[in-house]
Amino acid sequence: MKKKFLLILMSLMFAATYAQQRIIGGNNTTIDQNPWQISMRGSGTYHILAARNQHICGGSILTPEWILTAAHCITNFNTGNVIGVNEITISAGITQRNDLITGQYRNVAQIIRHPNYNPATQENDVALIRITAPLNYNNDVLPIQLTDSAFDALPGGMARVTGWGNTLDGTAATPSNILQTLDMPIISNNSANNLNTGNVTVSNNMFALRLVNSGVSRGDSGGPATVLKSSQRFLIGCSSWGESPKDNKPTIYTRLFNYRGWISNNLQLPDITGNNLVCNTNSTYTLQNGTGNITWTASGNIQIVSQNNTSAIIRASNASTSGSGWLRATSNNGSTFTERLNVNQVEGQTPMSISIYSSSSNYIDVTINGGSGNSPYDWYVNNSFSRTTTGRTTTFYYTENSIRIEVRNQNTCGTGQVSAFFTGPIPGRYGYYRISPNPASTTITISKESATFGDFKSAEIGNSDVFGYQLIDLNNIEVMNGKGTFNNEKFDLDITALKKGLYILEIVSDKIKETHKIIKE
Repeated sequence: MKKKFLLILMSLMFAATYAQQRIIGGNNTTIDQNPWQISMRGSGTYHILAARNQHICGGSILTPEWILTAAHCITNFNTGNVIGVNEITISAGITQRNDLITGQYRNVAQIIRHPNYNPATQENDVALIRITAPLNYNNDVLPIQLTDSAFDALPGGMARVTGWGNTLDGTAATPSNILQTLDMPIISNNSANNLNTGNVTVSNNMFALRLVNSGVSRGDSGGPATVLKSSQRFLIGCSSWGESPKDNKPTIYTRLFNYRGWISNNLQLPDITGNNLVCNTNSTYTLQNGTGNITWTASGNIQIVSQNNTSAIIRASNASTSGSGWLRATSNNGSTFTERLNVNQVEGQTPMSISIYSSSSNYIDVTINGGSGNSPYDWYVNNSFSRTTTGRTTTFYYTENSIRIEVRNQNTCGTGQVSAFFTGPIPGRYGYYRISPNPASTTITISKESATFGDFKSAEIGNSDVFGYQLIDLNNIEVMNGKGTFNNEKFDLDITALKKGLYILEIVSDKIKETHKIIKE
């Protein structure tokens, strides 16, 4: 009988090469900083005395009754079957791994393993555990919101991992008694596959983390990887596998965004329903499956018109603002749920900008990048209206070497106007005047350039030492104008009185007009 118990313990510890178990190179943390972290333990009833209450895997609290972990954590690798509910218990609200007193301890009522879990390829390494009694939320026991965006796990981002585990690699190392935390860069799957040498592939259902001399090693499989977005942490992965040496090879996590449908089919997650696009008109958003008394908050570009315990009426703060925003429901039990929204723009929309993509002789071709895509577009050249187009490109005939182009159109909601500018020398042409320093805080110097530009020598453009100038801000308001006289090819312009910001300087002489961007520090 003792041999049977030992086999069960060994299978739960998942001694295979690829199992993730401990964090290397991490720092001590406390459970109130990661209150969704749980410890899965071998139960005292179904294990030999030495294995009772021994930490086996990590996991994350999704709701008061449901825990998310890795499929291999609840698989008996001798039989390939899901372990029995009496073989594990759940400990929540503990900082110290061996704490058997101050936390919340629950037995297990149900284990759901992903039906397509494959231990050979580590595909679909995710499972759900329902406990026998709900957890009581407090500062040390709170749920983590499941990611709702594929962008959360993009390469280049930072993910935080937590768990109790070895601070050194190798089989002789012992797990940490204090909860560990580590921030790790997300790397591309291609990079991870190039670094790995084994037969297991990092697939699209996984993502990889890597930090040299650090990593998740043998121990806390099933533990969380989280990202900070919209001032809140989101759960993007559970620890799955990795090659040795653990402190040099990528750490692989299950990409939980791909499993939102499967998870939602098995349990009721909190959810805020409503349109993803917030315009300057009232819209209602409703919290589903929330608990406790709810208070609603929102990002600065969203106005809450009214709220109650189950819903909030919101709108964009003004008609012209655009960007990302969020609406958050916070319960008096400490749990939060956030809906990430788009304010006056569609998801993934980049700010509108314009650029000159070619110039030939006196013709310049201009294109609009990003923006709402709403037409028509109104074009302005040097602050004067030029034309209206339905397309995103147009051509201007222009004889000077510097230009200010502005385009205006309606935002996605059609409730406000947005604009973009191009100001400066036209590509392929040379400027006649040079501005320095730029940026400047007190004085800028306007000087003549003696270089050839276009098809003309500077002497052919005009040698007058007298010129006019005008400074306007980005609201098209004139803030300064006058006449200047060059002294030794230079003129100093005092800008001390200007507020900090970006300005447009227009210089006009007898045969040339130039526009320059000026930054006042």
